[in-house]
Amino acid sequence: MPNRVPFTAYFRIVPERGEGKRFEIQRSRERLAHLVWRDLNEVLENAMQSNTTGTGTSAEMANFAVPGGTITWTLAASADSLGMSMRAVAVKPQFGEFPDTLTVIGFFERDVSVPYREKQLISAGRVWKGPASGAPGFDFSTEPSDANRADTLIIKEALEGAITNAPVELIKLEVSGVSYGRGSIHFPR
Repeated sequence: MPNRVPFTAYFRIVPERGEGKRFEIQRSRERLAHLVWRDLNEVLENAMQSNTTGTGTSAEMANFAVPGGTITWTLAASADSLGMSMRAVAVKPQFGEFPDTLTVIGFFERDVSVPYREKQLISAGRVWKGPASGAPGFDFSTEPSDANRADTLIIKEALEGAITNAPVELIKLEVSGVSYGRGSIHFPR
């Protein structure tokens, strides 16, 4: 029986600047966050209801975590609506060298495996092979496992394929505690 493998995806966005007012830029960020949430909800979350969808994604990719909060977007229902809140993924403005980002947290249904390859462990005078844990070092034995790399490719392709209404770029992806992309290991091919 498959379990759920956690992942966190970070997408770079470029909000519209409008007249350059801070509030307009924030509303643009929130609009992109809602568009991404809607795409993910329509394609991936609704894929849980059936085995496959027409878009090539599968029920394995099923569930992304719905954020606990909402954005306040006054034009939510229509141009006449003044007080509707809308669901959205998390959004963070640019800070230093880190760009404006959207954060998607979710779960991937797959058999859980050790994210790192086994390595030789030496402890209390004994030597044995076991899972590498903690921060990865720079040698072959602490690279991500093949299962983790395969899961990363599937998640990356499913997320990028699902988001069609907003111009986003996947810059970082964490799968089972292994980081790929910005400041981490290169994405697998």
